[in-house]
Amino acid sequence: MRNFHLALALVGIIGCSGKDEDSSAAADFAPTEGIWNWSGATYTLDECSLESAFPPAIVDALEWSVTLQDGGFAVQQDAFVPLDCTLDGMDFSCPATLETDVTEWPAGSSQTGDPDVTNYTNGTVAGTFSDAETASIIFSPTVTCEGADCDAYGAEVGAPSPCDSVIEGNFMLNQG
Repeated sequence: MRNFHLALALVGIIGCSGKDEDSSAAADFAPTEGIWNWSGATYTLDECSLESAFPPAIVDALEWSVTLQDGGFAVQQDAFVPLDCTLDGMDFSCPATLETDVTEWPAGSSQTGDPDVTNYTNGTVAGTFSDAETASIIFSPTVTCEGADCDAYGAEVGAPSPCDSVIEGNFMLNQG
């Protein structure tokens, strides 16, 4: 029985000593500043029909500027609101919100006039860095519509309100 407790104590010491080193390295982690791209973007859920507006090839082609800041980093792309991301070791999380006033009906719509539609997108961009130049990434937005024409607009674009989508892939420093 004494040997069992000794073995258990050794396993605990060995396991904890390696974990402290990993925790220290993760606590000091920061991604490399520069231009980053998604790679291998895939919609795993798309109730919001986002793939029709942002196909994976477009998502992968967009360039995102990553700059370090206190407690994490900022991600910016010209077409979107900048994201402030926090780091917890090598895991990151970026709250994402966007308000979009819809100014016209989709192409081919039988609707006329200006739609009374405002879409609110709330979600999180999150992931885990494997090193300073590569991460797994997931964006999980919920889109909610407000306005008198939400039902008609949702029917036109094939998206109920509220709706959820999930896009996953990799996020990598652009080496080119």
